[in-house]
Amino acid sequence: MVTSFNLQLPETTEEQVRSIAKQEQRSIPETVVMLTDEAIRGRRKHEQEPRTEREPWRERLYLSSYRYIDVAQLVQVTPRTVARWRRTYGLLGQRAAQDSYSEPLSYLELITIAFIAAFRRVGVELDDLRQVHDSLRNLFDDEYPFTLEDFKTRAPHALAHLPVDQLSRYGIILRQEHHRWSEPILDQFERFDYERGLALRWYPRGRNHPIIVNALVAFGSPTVEGTGVPTYILKQRYVAGETLEETADDFGMSVTQLREALLFEGVHLGDLPSL
Repeated sequence: MVTSFNLQLPETTEEQVRSIAKQEQRSIPETVVMLTDEAIRGRRKHEQEPRTEREPWRERLYLSSYRYIDVAQLVQVTPRTVARWRRTYGLLGQRAAQDSYSEPLSYLELITIAFIAAFRRVGVELDDLRQVHDSLRNLFDDEYPFTLEDFKTRAPHALAHLPVDQLSRYGIILRQEHHRWSEPILDQFERFDYERGLALRWYPRGRNHPIIVNALVAFGSPTVEGTGVPTYILKQRYVAGETLEETADDFGMSVTQLREALLFEGVHLGDLPSL
């Protein structure tokens, strides 16, 4: 039985690591290795909260878990665009940009990039988005304002002091004496579920598709909703030569769900499986 271990994780207690290990069904040494390299960022607001108010699940939101290519697939842009947005919005903190191109993104960075992509798709300019981001970062005192529920509910009112033409560029309108997001922007927010004030669940292809990114399930990997099964595992089973029916039955999902997961992973179902 392991009774102690060498923690090299700033602001992380042995009890928190044991709790994460239990949640993820990993050994204590495996959990320490997993967390140490991607340890908690010193640049976030939550590190200044009293330790008794922080929960293990929150620490995992800051772990660098997503490669550029993974983020690009999720938000449907190029890896180069992801890198550019990451620099533009200051998500690299105090680190030198040239040393950080290959460093994976955290869940909170992923969701920030997802919102940037969503707003760009409805026509909001990058310069306007950056101004909104910087204003809300200061207003909400949080490094990742786009991930907050306050971004959805309070931002239009909080920015109401700005000129009308500027608000309209941001996608904010005045209706019945209340500032609110325009309908195209509100539609983008519908892809996110909020819990504890944060966007913890995201439907990257919309709610009519079964793929979900849940920060608290499978380390935030894309999974099939209701099953917790990562889509990459389903792809591996398909490539190994299993039939769709066999795999769907093993994981307790429908063949339709499995097909959606494989398409999400870029599998062409007409292709022959290859090892």
